[in-house]
Amino acid sequence: MLVDKRQHRAVVYISLSALSLSLFFLFVKLGEQENISFFFLSFLRFLVPLLFTLPFFFYNGIFKEILFFKQAKFHGVRTFFVLLQQYAIFFYLTQFSLLDATALLNIAPLFILLLEWMFFKHHATRVMIVSLLIAFIGVLLVLQPDLALFSFGSLIGLLGALGSAGSQVFYGRNVQNERQEISLFYLFFLGALVSGVILLLSGLFFGVDVAQEFNHLFRLDNNSSILFLVYLVLMSFCTLFNQYFRGKAYSLMPPIFLAPFLYFTVFFAGGLDWAVFQNPPNILAVLGSLLILIGAFLQIYLRKELKG
Repeated sequence: MLVDKRQHRAVVYISLSALSLSLFFLFVKLGEQENISFFFLSFLRFLVPLLFTLPFFFYNGIFKEILFFKQAKFHGVRTFFVLLQQYAIFFYLTQFSLLDATALLNIAPLFILLLEWMFFKHHATRVMIVSLLIAFIGVLLVLQPDLALFSFGSLIGLLGALGSAGSQVFYGRNVQNERQEISLFYLFFLGALVSGVILLLSGLFFGVDVAQEFNHLFRLDNNSSILFLVYLVLMSFCTLFNQYFRGKAYSLMPPIFLAPFLYFTVFFAGGLDWAVFQNPPNILAVLGSLLILIGAFLQIYLRKELKG
């Protein structure tokens, strides 16, 4: 058999993670009509999953382990990268298109190779590099971004890609050394704490009326607010599933091996866009989707044959 069971399971988990992330973006798009600042949305993205998971954390008794703070610095670094990704991409979206932002964010798997080498001395093979390049070309064919992608402002989008890559690298490191539940708690707790402080500061420096946003969001007599709350709950569950399945994948195989499969997010997003918004893919998008699949599976099959 060309691929062992461990690799098969890792691929299944990372694919489920990509699907969960695609569904997250779908619910963000469906709920974006609500007039909420991205500072507030960033805070809710961490707070709501934290509230959902707190009973589970208490039940599993992980707070005794958390009190020792054995790996706290690594969780702090990962949270920094997650927040860097989030705020950089959100800011970029205020200036440029969603397609360009998505294209830039998908440079992250290429950054993973660099960060794995910088922090943990993991070297990329030629198979890894070729697989990633084929899949990334497929991403560009699916997204077909405009020329604004090559503007100076895209440096902000690249910071988002760097943040995404850093979060994957340190998540992979964390789940190899401790229970996955601890990584989830640190991400949601530190993310909610830091984004909450940033939200308060946004009221001072950017004129965001935090009290009014809370009041508007939770007005139960407002149908749009109720609908957004539904989307927010669905976003939170998708965030949980994304992190859970990704952690399971990284506990089996390192991020540097699974990097090409992160492009499945674009593959699934295209299918959801077709199913929900009736936007069928054109020929280039179909070709790009095939390249994403080819690039991802070259990583496991070609790598195994070269070893043999």
